[in-house]
Amino acid sequence: MYEDWQYNLKGQMRMEKVSIIIPVYNCEEKLERCIKSIEKQQYENLEIILIDDGSTDGSGSICDSYRDSDLRVRVFHQENSGVSAARNKGIDNINGKYVTFIDADDWIAENYISRMYDLAIQNDAEIVMCNYRMVKEEECQFEQKSETRIISGRDAVKMQFEKAFLATSPWCKLIRTDVIGDIRFPVGRSYAEDLATMYKIFYQAKKVVVDKSVMYAYYQSAESVMHRAFNKEKLEEPLAGYAERRDYFEKVGDTGLRNMSLRSYYNRLVRAYCLVNYHVQMKDKEAVLAELNIRINTTYRDVRKIGKYEDISSDKTILLRGKLFIGRYCRRIFDLLFIKIPPNNNIVV
Repeated sequence: MYEDWQYNLKGQMRMEKVSIIIPVYNCEEKLERCIKSIEKQQYENLEIILIDDGSTDGSGSICDSYRDSDLRVRVFHQENSGVSAARNKGIDNINGKYVTFIDADDWIAENYISRMYDLAIQNDAEIVMCNYRMVKEEECQFEQKSETRIISGRDAVKMQFEKAFLATSPWCKLIRTDVIGDIRFPVGRSYAEDLATMYKIFYQAKKVVVDKSVMYAYYQSAESVMHRAFNKEKLEEPLAGYAERRDYFEKVGDTGLRNMSLRSYYNRLVRAYCLVNYHVQMKDKEAVLAELNIRINTTYRDVRKIGKYEDISSDKTILLRGKLFIGRYCRRIFDLLFIKIPPNNNIVV
């Protein structure tokens, strides 16, 4: 069926090449666990692309050692430019028909590639998405489930408004490389760079398989980007992603997704205002609040013009409008009702 099937040294047939992109930066203690989980994959026709993003520890040497021992491993060393630049470097150098992204401190189940590849072929899908488990220990209990569903790429975008963390992350997904095309991650951002990218990739797909199986271990360390203390970048960069998503769907003429993106952007503006006003101290706080207030007022006028949201039932519309009103005029109440502050002041906009 597939003209580019290949054979391994034992003469066993293996299917189309899958590229795995791993950005690497100062993660020598966790990197080998990640790579070993990839080398144990039941699916063998892999291209393992390690992007050493200017590591100052032994991560670069670990990458080179695996390249020397496994012909499937390719290594690129570059000056430190951030995770977006590292992922883009990988995308620019892939040879596989499919690609998946894995963070260097995470790891995957042995059937991660084989199961998602099979689901992609069986359903003629451009993207397959599995589930993940957030872990703080060295072990993860993966879970195989038979439940899958097929949705459109547009519906996958809508998942970002329900399950934002899963649906906006580049990991946990097998993506046909032609769907990515010239889409790239925004270089220079430290936060929410995936939010600014994944909706574009989803929107290019006609068919997405959602697999309930837990096959990805998402490791949470105290040093991760998500756990850094609140600062100006952590405020502005995610908001830029929400605004860009709104502008993108307005440009392509998808009113339904534009309206949902606008509502999401508005809620995030109000959340950012509450966090800055009630929970954190930062430089130029009053100026930041004044700017946020202007953006909230402007966006609220646009939100009020929306008659109906396709993802909200009629009986819940009144409640939604109440929340939007509270965000505009009663922000202390909004803060008490809707803002949840993680421990140790690890605030995420």
